[in-house]
Amino acid sequence: MPGGLLEPELFGYQGGAFSSGGKQGKAGKLELADGGTLLLQEIDQMPLDIQLKLLHYLKSGSFTRIGSDEEVTVDTRIIATTTGSMQRLMDEGQFLEQLYYRLNVMSVEIPPLRERTEDIPELVQAFIREFAVEYRKPAPRVDASVMTVLMNYSWPGNIRELRNAIERMIILGDSDTITAELLPESLASLTQGDEGFPAASTDKDTAEMDEQELIKEALRKTFGNKSAAAKMLGISRGTIYNKMKEYGIEE
Repeated sequence: MPGGLLEPELFGYQGGAFSSGGKQGKAGKLELADGGTLLLQEIDQMPLDIQLKLLHYLKSGSFTRIGSDEEVTVDTRIIATTTGSMQRLMDEGQFLEQLYYRLNVMSVEIPPLRERTEDIPELVQAFIREFAVEYRKPAPRVDASVMTVLMNYSWPGNIRELRNAIERMIILGDSDTITAELLPESLASLTQGDEGFPAASTDKDTAEMDEQELIKEALRKTFGNKSAAAKMLGISRGTIYNKMKEYGIEE
């Protein structure tokens, strides 16, 4: 959001400050969140002049609306998120060090989705339920080959990209199973080549060996998470426990 729009949105404005703003003025999000919490997403994109005004609030607990000299005092807790390197931005003079240290009382680092692939099956199921309700469709199951692709993809857009992919597949799907044909173009190429699991053989002994390898590979890709591995393979959790016992696969 450009600084000219962000400042009134965040700090509000006094009546008459803008020709189209009305006579009453408007409270900003910081004021509306008094006694609560305000989440500022991607704070690394905030212009320097707005950073200065936010720093003043964090130091003094007060700020001024646009077009007013009167200090407004509020008690609003700030949570800020960023996807960029704050140290680099500070080194380049694009982010105020004082503001960073004021905000960085407690930091929580959330790893990208590609570093926690064991979360993908649960997220997929959650998004399926969400969009099945939204679009008034029965919640489909996910074909094992599709789950394999979802687990192998690097997800540069993180959870937002995964959520959008699931929404697309729910919209386009008209059966009880999400199949590879519904995958977005960026993921469809992963259904070819060596990305997936090996196909099962018709020979019984070889088929059993393939099944063992499928289970081992699923467990490896999910870091030993049996529930996630079962969902990837399209089987129940009880089945994967029984198969692990049958084939002597160590937990």
